[in-house]
Amino acid sequence: MANTLSIIGPSRLCSVCDLALKSNVPGTFQPHHKSGVELEQASEIGCYICGTIRHRNTWSRRCGECRSSSFHSVINLYNAGFEETLEGLVIGKMPSGCCWLFQLWKEPGIPPSPVPGYKPTRLIEIIDAFHVRLVLPGSLPVESVSYVAFSHCWGKVEAIKLLQSNLGLFHRGIKTRHLPNSYQEAVQLCLQMGLKYIWIDSLCIIQDSLADWTQEAKDMKRVYEHAIFNLCSATASDSSGNSFVARRAYLLKPQRLRIHGEVFQFVCDDLLQDDITYCTLRSRAWVYQEWYLSKRSLILGSHQLWWHCKEQLACEIWPLGTPKANRGMWWREVQMLKESAPAGDSNSMDAWSQRVEAYMRTKLTRETDRMVAFSGIVQSFGQSWQLTQDYLAGLWRCHLPAALLWKVTSSAQRSTTYTAASWSWASLAGDCLVDTDKDILHEPCFITVEQIMPLRVPGPEGFPTGGAVTLSGYLFEVVYRSVGLFMGRGDFTVPGDQTTGGELYLDEGSENELFVSYLEAPDLDDLGGWLEAY
Repeated sequence: MANTLSIIGPSRLCSVCDLALKSNVPGTFQPHHKSGVELEQASEIGCYICGTIRHRNTWSRRCGECRSSSFHSVINLYNAGFEETLEGLVIGKMPSGCCWLFQLWKEPGIPPSPVPGYKPTRLIEIIDAFHVRLVLPGSLPVESVSYVAFSHCWGKVEAIKLLQSNLGLFHRGIKTRHLPNSYQEAVQLCLQMGLKYIWIDSLCIIQDSLADWTQEAKDMKRVYEHAIFNLCSATASDSSGNSFVARRAYLLKPQRLRIHGEVFQFVCDDLLQDDITYCTLRSRAWVYQEWYLSKRSLILGSHQLWWHCKEQLACEIWPLGTPKANRGMWWREVQMLKESAPAGDSNSMDAWSQRVEAYMRTKLTRETDRMVAFSGIVQSFGQSWQLTQDYLAGLWRCHLPAALLWKVTSSAQRSTTYTAASWSWASLAGDCLVDTDKDILHEPCFITVEQIMPLRVPGPEGFPTGGAVTLSGYLFEVVYRSVGLFMGRGDFTVPGDQTTGGELYLDEGSENELFVSYLEAPDLDDLGGWLEAY
């Protein structure tokens, strides 16, 4: 055992990893450690590969399983001269003022100038490392203010927040040590970067004033769009948590190794999955618009810092930009959200469906916030796609009636509190699927949208959740048969006609095995084919 777990020379690899690499035959798999326990032991003595596997978040989440059974992991080799890596990379236990980010910050155009004419209602001014205070930017003798917007998970921890009763205290000043851990991290990083102002929702919105909350919620889009960047506490599950909890500085330095005369370097590309793709913050509904409306994001991951903008994704391992092939689904999703399109583009329905489905996978503390937490995305989408027609409760008029063809997944249920009209996907609590076949917009349809009427003031702010959509079309008799595996899903047939039928999806599961609708039917010869109903 001692020989098996020894470290081979300067390669920083255990003998098992070293043998597997040097005896490698293209197109074959080489055996690794026999158990997770052995891998942990190799990690403890400093093996780069075993340490990389062990300290991934997926290992922590599946610790018992990984220790007792086999598993699969991929670590890539790059030619040591790979142009997107950086020589002389200095990485410490915590990101410092000497790291790559601060060199990036000095490049032309970074930091960007604030947008003239816009100021948030309130900001937190960072006086020094020990004190902050609440300020009203509107009273400052400047046209615009450079500030950072902070995204974080509130969690269930009771932390300091702005109330009507402590407004005076906040204006006079607060000691930084009275702030929760994640806020202190944000303040410290802003200080290191020479930034004076930060926007934090719990400290800049009066939490016990419905009027103030409503007004500020409507302005959320501008708060994040005009921030010089969005600072994201991606790992902490609540405000008491810390970033970089899985950080191992030695694993962030690409490890070089000579194999068959060629020099390669190891890089763990999967850290993107740990730090961003599956991070705690992405499950929060409010962050869906905060993160994606921001032009730039500085992400505090469990392993390292990440910098993201429309043109680039960089981190401490890849300071000049991560290889595009390794950016995965998160990057594609973000880029899609940030891209605009010309007016009249028929892909707008597909793009909208992707946003809806991604948003419905997130969670809210209060389901009543479902529409307002999505309002910034609505405004941004309408502007970038130049949609000038009516919007109501999650649907655009130009997508109707096809936009009504959403269906629930097995985990979705109707929200216990009213969030939107029953014909909208926003009335659900859980995942939904939206028909993304844009061709359906141009196919012959027997349903016509006659009128859209909101019950309150219309607009994309997210607040008008009620309303009526008036449709006209043919009605005909069908017999519904439930599919036993999925409540709320089945098929239907037209009595006396074996060629006409389709699938029917109910908004909620029903215990009735038979659903019969007695309606006046048109000539069925005009409706031949396979139909869908929702």
